[in-house]
Amino acid sequence: MAHATGIGRLAGLAVGLGIGAALAANAGTASADEFDFQISIDGYDLIPAADTSATATSGTGDFAIAIGDGASATANDGSFDAAFADGTDSVALTGGGNFDFASAVGDGSGAGSGDSNGDIAMANGTDSAAFAGGDSVTDVVTTNYPGNNDFAYALGPNTEAIAGGYFGVETDSNNDTALVIDPFGTAGSTASAGTGDNDFAAAFGDMLHAMAVAGNDLFTILPSL
Repeated sequence: MAHATGIGRLAGLAVGLGIGAALAANAGTASADEFDFQISIDGYDLIPAADTSATATSGTGDFAIAIGDGASATANDGSFDAAFADGTDSVALTGGGNFDFASAVGDGSGAGSGDSNGDIAMANGTDSAAFAGGDSVTDVVTTNYPGNNDFAYALGPNTEAIAGGYFGVETDSNNDTALVIDPFGTAGSTASAGTGDNDFAAAFGDMLHAMAVAGNDLFTILPSL
């Protein structure tokens, strides 16, 4: 319960800070008709689709925001889900769960969460990726990581965080956390946690690959302490 509560608070903070910062930055440099921007709330678009290449899709009780040329944000299969995409060709997607959040910030970034409940995926950086607890789709990846209350956060270019499983394995995994903190790297790092419950994997730095998979209560941090 504490894990889920903490994740919920983090999601709310991320929504507020991430969306507020992006809107403030854009408002300071361009008028509304000079950048691609779309908001969808409870199934309704706020801007005519013909006026922007950004797309946002929401379902009942959900909302989605997309900023950037070709940006796509989708939150339409569950309830109380949110998707935020900011960057050229960025993609944010929530699946069929409830109380899920996906945020992709950076050109070519992708984030997917949701075929379960309480999942958070946040990617921040050019070509970064984060997937947590649900069907996750970008222009290059389609895969499935079932599980509840999973958290994936990737910071830095070419980084990738996967919580609730790893590529090619579909196992019900819960309360998993994958973190990559590599804001100044170039090659990027990865972290995968899951195919078990309560797993934690973190990579702090460039060219690292942290894995805590195929078991319960696993813990991996790179570089090693």
